[in-house]
Amino acid sequence: MNWKSISAKRLFSLFSAFLLSFLPFTTVFAQAITVESGRYQIDNSLKLIVCNQLPDFPTGQQFPIIHFDKDYVFDQSVSAFEIGKSYKVKTGSTTFTLYFTGLPLIEIKTQGSQTISTTDDRTKGTFTLTNGNDPLFTSNMGIRVRGNVSRKFLKKSYNMELWKDPDGNKELETSLLNMREDSKWYLLAMYNEPLRINNATSHALWLNMHKLYYAAKEPDAKPGIRTRYCDVFVNNAYAGVYLFTEPMDRKQLKLKKTGSNGEINGELYKSGGWTGATKFTSLPDPPANPGSEEWAEWEMDYPDPYWNNIYDLVKFVVNSSPEDFKAGLSQKLNTDNLIDYFIFLNLVNANDNIGNNQFLARYKPGEPYFFIPWDLDATYGYSTTFDRSEDTRTIYSNGLFDRLFTLDPNGFKSKMRNRWFALRQNDFSLQTLKNKLGANYNLLTSEGVYERETMKWPGTVQLSDMAVVNSWLEKRLNFLDEYFALFPGNGPEIDLTYFRGEVVPEGKSLKWATRQEAGARQFDVEFSPDGVNFSAVTSVPATGNSPTGQTYQFIHENSGPRAFYRLKLVTDDDRFTYSSSIQIGSNSCAEAPAAPVISANLTDITEGQTVVLSASGCAQTAVWNTGQTGFSVMVRPEVTTVYTAQCRQDVGCESKPSASVKVNVYPNGSLPGNFEGYLGGIDCNSLRGWAWNRNKPNTAVYVEILDGPTVISTAIADDFRQDLKNAGKGNGLHGFTFVIPETLKDNALHTISVRVPGTDFILKDTPKKLTCQGTSNPTPTNQPPVAPVIASLSARINTVFTAVLPAFSDPDSPSLTYTLTGLPGEFTFSASSRTITGMPASAAVLNLTYSASDGSNTSSVTVTLTVTDEATPPPTVTGNFEGYLDKVECGSIRGWVWDRNKPNEPFTVEFFADGQSIGTARADIFRQDLLAAGKGNGNHVYTFTTPDQVKTGQTFQISAKVQGSTYTLKQAPKPLNCAPASRLSTASDDLNAANDLLVTPNPATGGEFEVHFYTATRTTSDVSVVDELGRSWYSKTVEGVGLQRHKVRLSGANGIYVVGVRQGQQLRSRKILIRR
Repeated sequence: MNWKSISAKRLFSLFSAFLLSFLPFTTVFAQAITVESGRYQIDNSLKLIVCNQLPDFPTGQQFPIIHFDKDYVFDQSVSAFEIGKSYKVKTGSTTFTLYFTGLPLIEIKTQGSQTISTTDDRTKGTFTLTNGNDPLFTSNMGIRVRGNVSRKFLKKSYNMELWKDPDGNKELETSLLNMREDSKWYLLAMYNEPLRINNATSHALWLNMHKLYYAAKEPDAKPGIRTRYCDVFVNNAYAGVYLFTEPMDRKQLKLKKTGSNGEINGELYKSGGWTGATKFTSLPDPPANPGSEEWAEWEMDYPDPYWNNIYDLVKFVVNSSPEDFKAGLSQKLNTDNLIDYFIFLNLVNANDNIGNNQFLARYKPGEPYFFIPWDLDATYGYSTTFDRSEDTRTIYSNGLFDRLFTLDPNGFKSKMRNRWFALRQNDFSLQTLKNKLGANYNLLTSEGVYERETMKWPGTVQLSDMAVVNSWLEKRLNFLDEYFALFPGNGPEIDLTYFRGEVVPEGKSLKWATRQEAGARQFDVEFSPDGVNFSAVTSVPATGNSPTGQTYQFIHENSGPRAFYRLKLVTDDDRFTYSSSIQIGSNSCAEAPAAPVISANLTDITEGQTVVLSASGCAQTAVWNTGQTGFSVMVRPEVTTVYTAQCRQDVGCESKPSASVKVNVYPNGSLPGNFEGYLGGIDCNSLRGWAWNRNKPNTAVYVEILDGPTVISTAIADDFRQDLKNAGKGNGLHGFTFVIPETLKDNALHTISVRVPGTDFILKDTPKKLTCQGTSNPTPTNQPPVAPVIASLSARINTVFTAVLPAFSDPDSPSLTYTLTGLPGEFTFSASSRTITGMPASAAVLNLTYSASDGSNTSSVTVTLTVTDEATPPPTVTGNFEGYLDKVECGSIRGWVWDRNKPNEPFTVEFFADGQSIGTARADIFRQDLLAAGKGNGNHVYTFTTPDQVKTGQTFQISAKVQGSTYTLKQAPKPLNCAPASRLSTASDDLNAANDLLVTPNPATGGEFEVHFYTATRTTSDVSVVDELGRSWYSKTVEGVGLQRHKVRLSGANGIYVVGVRQGQQLRSRKILIRR
């Protein structure tokens, strides 16, 4: 080559090409950075690499090479490796996205890359965990999908168990990520958490705020679970970021282990759904199988299934008298835990945790139960299904907390108020809570989590929600401050009767009154232009140490179009509470909400009675002229009072006052009215009857149910009955049905009567006697066996005789030992089969003693066996009898009988179906009309439960006699045709089963209830629910025959609703009160 002939420009071009061709060779020969196997995971489909090790950056390399399973070259010039930053790296022509992460990295591999099990069976495989500089951890494991709602999501949550061998013959317990030693671990997907911070933040809050009452004895016990964010790969595919957690179990809480002889010590239950038992609103039947894994959506986590204790706890909460509830609360439930639990759930707005997703535990026998929250994804305004609500003014409660707030045992509400405001000083201050939420948000942002989650699960991450959650939190705290401020403070209570205001020429006139103000020092009147920020404008001295009420007035010289006021009620010892705020003036919103429709469950009461005020037609907050807020509030007026309510959409946006409701208050015993009513039927399912006031023919009447002299419940007589309307009893809405509580099902005799409260009017046909076999779990004291009712036996001489005696019942001992004494030698008795056999040789009347023993107690009953000669008629019971077979129904057979010669002696009635004896009943129940008619002492009524043997779908002719006599009761025989397993009894003596409708529980909490009705033949039934404005809330067509049970759940319902069942032209309806 002639170098002289090459120009300088051409020479420069050749040199540049040489340099460019050399650069790739320098990259090839640069030393690659090697990452240890297990410290990274690769998804070849998603083209994603996640590395848990941040290697040293190679000096002088702009395009470093990093070796994972092969060499990868950085596609861009880099000067340092950073956590959470995405890098593009290439191997050959394929580009991957690489993240270095400070989060633990998990690899799950199933045998044969099987899909992870969605049943209780675990899929076998291996688990690998790497975390920073910790040694690599690998173990055999079994894994399955967990969660009820979450298992339907694309991203699954998992329940994993570590094993020592591939087949899981033995569990491996070890500590992971600085958590306790265990073999079971959870991986929470957080798929329905747009910010992936709900569970992590909430569990940390609970751990920080709550301390187990026995922590000094068990310093390692934790009241909740600890969590760690982790990147997870499943079978070489990126699954996303998960929350790795320890389980909530006996070990976490350090509950006492079951004794060596099987005695129950520590207990742990988990709720998996919404039932009366998990919400403490009703008491379901005990489990039919004591070994069942579940009961009423409660699962027993520890020990093996044993349901007696939790059944007794639910029974105590639901059915105990107010006195027993208040007296026994501290022995049954830990009060400090209840306070923290309610505060916590309402702080985070845990809308799926007040019946569902809760653990109930007991440290050891004789100590109180306590609650632990679980699955806290539906929090901070989110639901379990991605929806978001900006509502900040809903209180989440259940039957337990409703009862605690109503009865306020030992100043419960004051303690909760004090606890809330103590927490607000530090742990629950707005800035502290924002910092906790923000810390998790910032961690996930800096780790690149949101980018990876979006890459894997597009559309499920909403970073803009962080500002929304912070705004929601501020409003939520303001509302809860208002809510808890209305709870009484410690010491003497200032009972505010009303607080209201109006515009006057001088400004804003405020008026308030107290019912009592012992210990009151002053009322600070606070003003706010926006309903949020208040400041004091004056202080009004209280009368002080007054046991009676006082009235006050203050005029604020304010000419603004809108103003908000509240009272700060201060006591002599510097404690204080707030009233709710009131608005005076125009609204700030363009369109105010409509006024609510309000009602009172009682409009005529006597002194001391409580009235429930209800508001409907308001989707926001109902504000009452008493200063209370809520769709249902309780008041106890001392004088006749007029009530109104407004619907508050937001601060500065309220409706006009509603139409008023007037509650008239009368002195005790002087409630006016011209009452009439009857107690119709009663059995172990329910009692039924009707009551009305002739002076107010279309107004419902309340009735009290009494057991002896004790009031056990109240019911409203507002069920529609066509027979009452036909008889001219107003609009016919005067029937009532009361479900017999479990407390009366104790094998004891109860005398039941019904009266109108505030009067001395007792319904006719009362009292009635009731004895029901116990269905609840046994009490600790062993109860004796209960003898059956046995009809007289008859035999003939020289004829083989066989009879099987009915069994005794014993809730404590299913195995009983039987004896029968008094038998002559020609008879034998088999105790195992309870069978008498033999051939009698001579006529006789034998009084046999039939006994049963459970080892501790023995009960006996006399059995009469009459042996006759064919030529000799059997001896008979004689008398001057009169009696009737009044009612023959599928639930019960009822009537009365007496002997004019023995006017106060009760007799046994024997019942026959087509001439065959089907049982007996004692005619010893009191009826007022019999006494008034001169039928002895009136104790001559019988009620006989219709036995299943005549519930076959066939027609039987039912008759009745005085047992042992030839006297047949009048109006017998009567036909009876019952479908198999037909329902019990009727709504009243005048209403047969085909017309009955029961809605239970009533009132209902949370919008969930059951509709029970009866249909004799297969037909189509339309079940509907409408509100008081006639708007439809529910409609469904069902088919069936016999007793129908239909579950209804209304979302967002609050107030009075009408449940209807239409079958052809027949319509039955009941009212129900639904509370949130």
